[in-house]
Amino acid sequence: MKRAGQALEARLLTERLLDTDPDALIVVVGDLNADLYEVPLRILRAEAEHVGNAALRGRVLSPVEEVVPEGRRFTALHHGKRLMLDHLLVSAKLLNEDLPDEVDTAEQGAIGGYGTFSRADFTFDKDRNVYVCPMGKFARVA
Repeated sequence: MKRAGQALEARLLTERLLDTDPDALIVVVGDLNADLYEVPLRILRAEAEHVGNAALRGRVLSPVEEVVPEGRRFTALHHGKRLMLDHLLVSAKLLNEDLPDEVDTAEQGAIGGYGTFSRADFTFDKDRNVYVCPMGKFARVA
């Protein structure tokens, strides 16, 4: 029940952001301890077939993991079973951006030395209320 309530709070924030800007670039990230078909993820995603409202199609949060090859689509191993418990859900506008499908963080020479980012790689621009991310991209604070 608690996870469903937390998912609803995050979904309501998403709705407010989309009310303000229908093309908002939104990412909901977390260790949700649930697969895509459990109630908290269904609430967050708000797919038309789950909520019964086709008018919401442009407001769906899509799971990024669906573009990763199935054999690599897991975030935890539990007794040898691959589980996808950590998710990145993105707004329609962000899903349609020209972004790579997968990032190999083992590539040497990337930012942070091995493709990883640290807090020091991001700077906050308080005048614009955005984080300036590596390679000049922006992340808004909600």
